[in-house]
Amino acid sequence: MAEQKHTNSIPYNHIVESRLGIPSDYHCTCDYCKNFMGEIYHVNANKYYSNKIRKGYYVDKAGDHLDVGHAIGYKWAVQNLCPEGGYVFDPTAGTGTAIVEAAIHGRNGIGIELEYPEVGTRNINEQWGKNRVRNPNKITSRFRQGDATKLDEYFEEWNLHGEFLDLIINGTPYPKLSGKSSDAPERKNLKTGQDKSFDYLHEDNIGLTKGDAYSNLVKTMYTKAIKYLKPGGYFVILIKDLVQDKQPYLLHKYIMDIVMANNPDMEHYGFFLHKHVPTTMFINTYMKRFPGIPIPLYQTGVVLRKKGQFLEPGYPREFPPIIREINPLDKKPDPTDKKAISVVELHDLGYQAGLREGYNEAIKDFMEFLKKKKKWNL
Repeated sequence: MAEQKHTNSIPYNHIVESRLGIPSDYHCTCDYCKNFMGEIYHVNANKYYSNKIRKGYYVDKAGDHLDVGHAIGYKWAVQNLCPEGGYVFDPTAGTGTAIVEAAIHGRNGIGIELEYPEVGTRNINEQWGKNRVRNPNKITSRFRQGDATKLDEYFEEWNLHGEFLDLIINGTPYPKLSGKSSDAPERKNLKTGQDKSFDYLHEDNIGLTKGDAYSNLVKTMYTKAIKYLKPGGYFVILIKDLVQDKQPYLLHKYIMDIVMANNPDMEHYGFFLHKHVPTTMFINTYMKRFPGIPIPLYQTGVVLRKKGQFLEPGYPREFPPIIREINPLDKKPDPTDKKAISVVELHDLGYQAGLREGYNEAIKDFMEFLKKKKKWNL
């Protein structure tokens, strides 16, 4: 059997690995793409994580939702930006990815989903039913159908008040740029001609809006959510930018400009990346039609922080301020260069984030792995 190109399967409670050095084919240099926090990468396997990892512990299937969240980005953010026992909130939770990852790593999860609540409910219940939840007697998962702009009402129903959230994370719905929602991927079989594409149906869905209507909904949703964020808490959007007029459409910058303009208590903290694997039909066909045109290949995770400090020990985690350091894809990585590769691990007790103790031992392990694979002459 041929070796898999990407990591397609992981334990549900896997500790996400990452490396430092911005990929040379990353498409953006805006002000939000500074203070690089790492590229999510399965260092010990020398592979990118694929979103096929969901098949191991999620129950959603292709066709259930327009665009399921890439679990590895949510998993990394939950592990690194929220203390164990803390609160994670996703205002448009989709298939429940943020709540699932919160539960299995011992965090409280809260989610609202307008269009497909049954999919998220199945995924969340799967974790509780299969005893995958860490510290189940100490945390809860709250999930309901609803409009994210009405989150005040739902928090009141749940008796949640004040600044209690540790992490807000959201894969912001795309604006409508053409005849249908930009969230709706092409699902046409090129061999059979069968087309299984579909779109949002609910008239209040953010993904069906554009222009000022889209901006106002994004502003309202995020401004209301940030009101409940603790001082020192993190706000994360995780987005693969679009393409418009043969140029990357920097949706992450557009959205963060809205958030920063309306929330003076927020400050930019940094960004992280992970490659969008598997690639989409659009990416594959566009690169063939327009070779040499830059195209977004990565999910961009932009991180803001509410001014102030956590009360919990060990947080917030301070990432090294590495700005625009490039990790060229055409050069062999140097495993002894801490800036090129950094193995990130969480301690078993408390899941505290930090670099592996005994860095030299990790380097030795990794070099042995490379020798076995015989990919480089070390």
